[in-house]
Amino acid sequence: MKVRPIILSLVFLLAGIVFVKQNIAPDMKAYEELLRRGTALTKMGLENAPYAFQQHREGVAKDYWMNQKGQRLHLRLKSSDSDLVLEQSEIIEKMQNVICMMQEELYYLMPDGREVIRHPSGRWLLRNGDQEENGSWISAESRELKPMQVMRYMESDSATYHYRKDRFIADQARIKRFKMAGHQLPESIVELKPMMVGSAQSVELSLLGPEKKLKAHKLKATFFSSEVNL
Repeated sequence: MKVRPIILSLVFLLAGIVFVKQNIAPDMKAYEELLRRGTALTKMGLENAPYAFQQHREGVAKDYWMNQKGQRLHLRLKSSDSDLVLEQSEIIEKMQNVICMMQEELYYLMPDGREVIRHPSGRWLLRNGDQEENGSWISAESRELKPMQVMRYMESDSATYHYRKDRFIADQARIKRFKMAGHQLPESIVELKPMMVGSAQSVELSLLGPEKKLKAHKLKATFFSSEVNL
């Protein structure tokens, strides 16, 4: 196995992504309740009282779906413990033992090893294929195509999400990147071989705002030669 270590500072951009569905109704309901209480505090002149209200939760899980070039990608965020806090008129969620799984791309694998991607038109195209050549297009009826995905996995002991600023920040994050079979996020990565492992001083992610991008600051990474989990 060829290992290529590098040290770099990267910004991962997920351009053109639109979040279309999320199961965060309980979060928003709690957010609205804290916001209502915060408004009441403001009227009482107590808006600067630290930690005026706090709601503790265990086993928090959030799922988000995104549209990117016609693909419906899945992001799952989990934490063992979470405190939803009204802190100086701002709602902040403080999370512990955080795991984030994020699909980067869905594609297909042919028996001969060639990769097939979904063109924005809805048709199937060989990766790096010439759109002007008929041989680059694959029939949608083909049953030889194996569903595959590229996924990024992140762990952090602590993270915060600022609702007003739509800013998720994980400190001292441990990151892995995988190629694997299927179009569903896995339940576990224990038996999977990564094609990249690294650590970052911090990771930032926008969940709801207009800019959909993941930033890894001061990332130190080691890349392995195209590990594919079939």
